[in-house]
Amino acid sequence: MTTNPPISAADVLLRIVSARPALRVDDVELHSSARGLSNAALDALVELAALTETTDEAAAEAGYRQAIANDPCHIEAFSQLTSLLSRQGRHDDALELIDQAVGWCSDIASLYFFAGKVQESAGRIPLAIAAFEQALDLNPALAEAHYRLGSLCEQLGEPRASAAHFRVYRRLVDENQSNQRLS
Repeated sequence: MTTNPPISAADVLLRIVSARPALRVDDVELHSSARGLSNAALDALVELAALTETTDEAAAEAGYRQAIANDPCHIEAFSQLTSLLSRQGRHDDALELIDQAVGWCSDIASLYFFAGKVQESAGRIPLAIAAFEQALDLNPALAEAHYRLGSLCEQLGEPRASAAHFRVYRRLVDENQSNQRLS
């Protein structure tokens, strides 16, 4: 009996980028689970599919804003709306939205994380680093903030700081996976 070699995340990403028509998020999840891809590969594919999925951005923005109007601390709506605004190049609008939310919400660490993502997208690396560090000051267990800081430190030529953040990221991810198995 022969086994197929493991499919790397890069191979799958290249297939998806070159595929026509673009896959939807649901399609990616279904195909990836059928092939037994790693969680990291699946996450990368879902993110790529979400970015390439054709959506009515005006309707999406209105929907996210309505969700926030109904629940001023709807973190997922803030995440999606700030990402949408950032993709459209409306970085200052996204940051203004986050500033308003800081006064309303208790999960301020996530809001600073979103601000860091927007600043990073805008190319404002020092401000992105400051926002990610604020998020970690409030919640040191934000694994994704450690990952992004590691990446930014690597870009700035700070290998020690980069490695330290990547080690914390890996530990937090491993702990999370271990806790999920115990549940």
